[in-house]
Amino acid sequence: MLPVTSDAREPSDSSPAPGLFSRTYLAVTASFAAVMFLTGFAALAVMPLLPVAARDLDGVGLYPLVAGAFVAASLLGGVLGGAWADRAGARQPLTAGVVLTVATLLVSATSTTIWQLALGRFTDGIAAGMVAVSINAAIGQSYPDRLRARALSLMSACWIVPSLAGPPLAGLVAASWSWRVVFFGVAAFTLIPAAAAVLLLRGQPAQQGAKEAGTREPGEVDTSVRRPALPATVAVSVAAALTQYGVSAWNVWHAVCASAGLVLLVVCAPKLLPRHTWRAGSGLPATVLLRALTSGAFFTLEAFVPLMLSTARHVPGVVTGLAFTGAALAWAGASWVQGRLQNRVPRHRLVAVGASIMAIAVAVAALCTLPAVPPAAAASSMAIAAVGMGLATPSLTLLSLAHSPADRQGYASGAMQTAQSLGQTLVLAVTSALFTALSAAWASRLPAFAGAYALLILPIAGAAFLAGRTRVADAAPNDALTLSVASGEGQPHKPLPPTPHRAALLVIDMQGDLRPLMHRPDTIVATIAQLSARARAANIPVITVQQRGCGDVLPPLAPHSGDPVVTKTCADAFLGTGLDEILSRLGVTEVLVTGFATENCVETTARQALSHGYDLVLVADGHTTSVRSQPTDFAPPDQAIAHHNEIYRHIDFPERGVRVLPSAEVDFTASPRKRPLSHTSVPDA
Repeated sequence: MLPVTSDAREPSDSSPAPGLFSRTYLAVTASFAAVMFLTGFAALAVMPLLPVAARDLDGVGLYPLVAGAFVAASLLGGVLGGAWADRAGARQPLTAGVVLTVATLLVSATSTTIWQLALGRFTDGIAAGMVAVSINAAIGQSYPDRLRARALSLMSACWIVPSLAGPPLAGLVAASWSWRVVFFGVAAFTLIPAAAAVLLLRGQPAQQGAKEAGTREPGEVDTSVRRPALPATVAVSVAAALTQYGVSAWNVWHAVCASAGLVLLVVCAPKLLPRHTWRAGSGLPATVLLRALTSGAFFTLEAFVPLMLSTARHVPGVVTGLAFTGAALAWAGASWVQGRLQNRVPRHRLVAVGASIMAIAVAVAALCTLPAVPPAAAASSMAIAAVGMGLATPSLTLLSLAHSPADRQGYASGAMQTAQSLGQTLVLAVTSALFTALSAAWASRLPAFAGAYALLILPIAGAAFLAGRTRVADAAPNDALTLSVASGEGQPHKPLPPTPHRAALLVIDMQGDLRPLMHRPDTIVATIAQLSARARAANIPVITVQQRGCGDVLPPLAPHSGDPVVTKTCADAFLGTGLDEILSRLGVTEVLVTGFATENCVETTARQALSHGYDLVLVADGHTTSVRSQPTDFAPPDQAIAHHNEIYRHIDFPERGVRVLPSAEVDFTASPRKRPLSHTSVPDA
């Protein structure tokens, strides 16, 4: 059964399309908003209390570990939540996340040692990672395209009250009673909205088309989609905590810890992210990398500006608090603006604009290291940076969803969450190391802050420069003129510029379980293998299409590293898969079809390629049919193959080039001759 998302269930009449708070989406919207509100309050309200708790538990020396445990564990939570959401839908990991949030608050509230508090913060990070990923995946699965940006804006707005009221309220309660009361109170406060969210989510169906273990899903691209291993996830979480602990002091032991953590991150982190992430590969890899760069730069700035205000510029704490308040409002406001820009400004451009605004914020903060500049300007830098993040973060989330098939959006959300945590860990660690070194060399800390801010320009500039690689490629139109469908008139519009010719080779269903059914399998495998080798030598994409449940691809035709792989569930390789998106991203205008079986998957995919706007080459000796049992009503295999080749030699499809060529005559660079749109023959000849 193919995955069904809300995009396919939009109203078809002239009635107004339902909004976020319409009857159609009210329960979903309310549940998501409640979960984000309670998670934000639980995460933000306790942050100012951690130093107090560490002092009471006689564990100030381990405070860096307590402070870093949350971010480190959110890596693990994000990966677990994404994998769980892909397998069973977003409801289950979301429910587990909110329940775990309550449990971890109780663990922290009853802490008798600093290690128990660290454990509570670590498990709270797991819960927060699961919730954040599940919410993003659920938005992708529950809302149509036109509502996703606004839904993400609403989720950002749900953090406004916690970010404004949470820290001062927690500080007031702790001053009047104890920091433990805050943890108990937040746990009790969380129970009611958490229960309501779970009950509302029970009405939402689990994701259809759940994964089968060990199989690739429709539209999954082997170069950019892979499920992370749990050992690597645990290793990265431990490495992140170790790194943050290591940079908290400047001595041999801490240096060893930081070095070990960084080595573990370098070795294990790539296993948790899409391939080519560190090379900024186009599509999801670049999107994930930019989440790491922007998040790392922003949260490092958010850590250093308050530190500078309080230790170097001697600003009262109320000013620092107002800086956080302004940043929260600025982020939510910018997020609201990006939601209103849906379909007006390309998302990758919003990312570039957001990164540019963050660069301005860093420059403002750097100027505040000069004694003549008022320190209040540094507080404003946090709000300026938050504007950039409010534009960039939801845009990157939407881009990650656009780059992922519907049933892989959990993985994409998990990768984004993982990248965010990794970015925060690495950028903060490197910046802290530089700051510590400069502080030891200067009597004043202001030059050290200036050096730290200068370093932050690098990830921000990288994000702005690479934003174009996150672009969602538009399908390249092959038609020379367009019909005015809305008016019902066939008036030609201005011809579009010609699209450069680019071919791709499709290898369909050449799998082990199907080999006994194939006519002359050795011959067809050898033919396709030779053609594939020529294609790769000419830098032509070779795309493997496989039928789910029919075994591995035959070894001579196994996809190479970097080759896209598509898994289908029916004869049509385009239906319910990401094949069309893959071809569009690669700039393909013509597909060469090979594989098994002639009358079924090869035939169906070939015709659908024409309908999707691609020129077609049917490789005459590159497809085969099934062996025939005797007696049979089917034509003999060779006759059936020849019959289909002859059909495609005479098929007439307007504005499409259709050729039937033996493999030896295939020229990957030759453009087809296309029949004009005015041709009167029937396409399905």
